[in-house]
Amino acid sequence: MTGHYTMKKKELSDTVWAAKAIAILAVICAHTNFKGIENTVLHAFFNRIGSIGVPCFFVAAAYFFKPQKYACYADFIKKKLKTTVMPWLFCGTAVALFTIIRGGGQLSAIKVVGFVLGYESYLYYMTDLMILYSVFWIFKDSEKGKMLIVSLILWAVSHILTVLGVFDGIFKAVHITNYLNVLNWCFFFALGFYLQTKTEEEIIGFVKKYLWYAIFIWTALLILGIFIEPNSFGYFSILGPFMECAAIVAVFGIASKMYDVEFITDAGKYSFSIYLLHIQIIPIVYKFIGNSSIGTVFSPIATYCVTVLLLFICKIAAEKLHISKQVNTLLGMR
Repeated sequence: MTGHYTMKKKELSDTVWAAKAIAILAVICAHTNFKGIENTVLHAFFNRIGSIGVPCFFVAAAYFFKPQKYACYADFIKKKLKTTVMPWLFCGTAVALFTIIRGGGQLSAIKVVGFVLGYESYLYYMTDLMILYSVFWIFKDSEKGKMLIVSLILWAVSHILTVLGVFDGIFKAVHITNYLNVLNWCFFFALGFYLQTKTEEEIIGFVKKYLWYAIFIWTALLILGIFIEPNSFGYFSILGPFMECAAIVAVFGIASKMYDVEFITDAGKYSFSIYLLHIQIIPIVYKFIGNSSIGTVFSPIATYCVTVLLLFICKIAAEKLHISKQVNTLLGMR
């Protein structure tokens, strides 16, 4: 990463917030049922967009993972218990209960725990994230460049075996999924960790320089995918890894041009809370506007806006009741 670039104060941190605002919209797309536009180019586009968010979140999480700030692993976990684990368990349990009841299923502790840990649920990211934090803590003193290479190899091998279905029988037997296979995500975390060795000017300069190249590559692969894998989208497709890498550069490149737009960075600061709660807003929004193709297309944005609005209302109500600290902690609001 080279080039001359003058960094403005707080530009990188605000760029990351803006990137999270974009990434969480992609996550919502991944969980939206685009009924009515199946087998169309638009459907393929939204499915590919849906695989952008999680890799970006892993990169961002790893970049700000600074194990040297803590005296020991216990101190780090103590910090994460408040900022990450508590909202994950609280919101995850609430969503699990609501989902099981709404679906007419029988409540059981095993189902709830499985849901919260990400077994066949969107919360797999949290389990994988905590595992990656722990693994990279163990190897925190290793050379970051070597860790990146090792992670790339493990990720590539794991992805190939996943696409070929080699893991299917094994994972079914131990009751996990491809999403809970941490090797399928380790490269993105390692990339964020490696970027700590680069200056802020180098990082921002790189994503700005290669933004349009990344968009072109992603678009070209989208078109190619329509022909070579029309029924296979997302993380575990043939073209998925290449599109995700291009998307990371594109998302952070776009964010670098929006970092000073306050409402976008503010939305990024709500991204963790949106992630935890959006899954229950999707069916509500779909009920009102999902009965048409146009409504379906705009439902991710509507879900985004409704979730942010509800969080904003919760924040105001908590302030009025003088329980902001408790509510912010339980909902993961920054």
